[in-house]
Amino acid sequence: MEVVMQYNNTTEQIALDIAKERVKRMKKFYNHLFIFMIGLILYVSKRYFGAPLNFFPIKHLNETVMWC
Repeated sequence: MEVVMQYNNTTEQIALDIAKERVKRMKKFYNHLFIFMIGLILYVSKRYFGAPLNFFPIKHLNETVMWC
């Protein structure tokens, strides 16, 4: 009986580990998407609307940076 219970626990543990890994990857993806969207909004504001964003990190935001 204990062998069956141990098998179920390992199966559940494997499923739980897979779920945790997927959640980590999705969280990382959405964090990067959020940062990219902020950069895209700043780039469009600067490039097409002429917003005066001339402080250090935003000053160097150009096509090359957005493609990387």
